[in-house]
Amino acid sequence: MWDECLVGTGVMERFGPAMLGDIAVIDTRRLGPIGVVCAAGGVCCWRKEGGFLWIAPRSYLKVWAVS
Repeated sequence: MWDECLVGTGVMERFGPAMLGDIAVIDTRRLGPIGVVCAAGGVCCWRKEGGFLWIAPRSYLKVWAVS
């Protein structure tokens, strides 16, 4: 679904490792798939009600490169 929404925006799927500033969908044990922003050091930021949470993902389901 997101691939269709991103057509014409310059945001493309990344096939290599996630990089700083990329957006991604990761899999979590408790919540299932969630959207995150990739940060430095292999962690991601997840915006949730009342703030945000830093997460070290086990796996990426999909990553988009933001240029």
